[in-house]
Amino acid sequence: MGSLPFISVIVPTHNRRKRLEALLACLERQDYPPESYELIIVDDGSSDGTAEMLSARAEAGKLRLVRQAQRGPGAARNLGAQAALGEVLAFTDSDCLPDPGWLSALAQAYATPEAEPPAAVGGPVENLASGAWLRQFQHARGVDHTANHHPSPLYLDTANASFRREVFFQAGGFNPAYAWSEDVDLGLRLRRAGQPLVTAAEAVVWHAGPETLQAYLRRSRRIGCAQGQLAAEYPEVFYPPPPDGWRLRLRTWLDVLV
Repeated sequence: MGSLPFISVIVPTHNRRKRLEALLACLERQDYPPESYELIIVDDGSSDGTAEMLSARAEAGKLRLVRQAQRGPGAARNLGAQAALGEVLAFTDSDCLPDPGWLSALAQAYATPEAEPPAAVGGPVENLASGAWLRQFQHARGVDHTANHHPSPLYLDTANASFRREVFFQAGGFNPAYAWSEDVDLGLRLRRAGQPLVTAAEAVVWHAGPETLQAYLRRSRRIGCAQGQLAAEYPEVFYPPPPDGWRLRLRTWLDVLV
């Protein structure tokens, strides 16, 4: 993949019309050649006027619109990937704001004529510090979206993730059984298969996040439930073996009791 690849940008959305309009404005300002990428929006059963807004933009040729009955973001991303034409499938969310150089930075990481390109490339995800107090709280905590800041991450946050097309489909795409953290599951599956994931430091996406306490608690609950699913599927990641000695004996004893 020595030359710059054709990229399909895939965005799932559900009842986020205002935020989606801000995202679309950012994607229209990308400095990547317009003929080298396409935009696919998957409407996951919205009822707030999103479908009508997207239909008008699709008719104007600004994007491709795919619809499904509400099945969740994982299924929506898979549906968008099936419709995509790109060599690289890039994902972000409808509450995100990519920098103008986002696609260029992702593409540059794949342009490795002398070596096998990486299986997947992401970039830093930064929480917006302005606006609602919950944004400031998340920004101050500094614990969200940490995966994409590592040079060789365990997984890529779908706020800012891209995959080589053949790698994505060979892995089976996202598992829609996960109501949340399907990106973690896909990344860990790729790592199990020996596929390299890398971070492009210049491919920055800003994340708005929840603006109400109710939305924040709902998101936290979903993350907690997903952590249980992930821990059961990937015990080697969530429960690494303890060191030899008394810690090992204590762990074995506790496992027997459980």
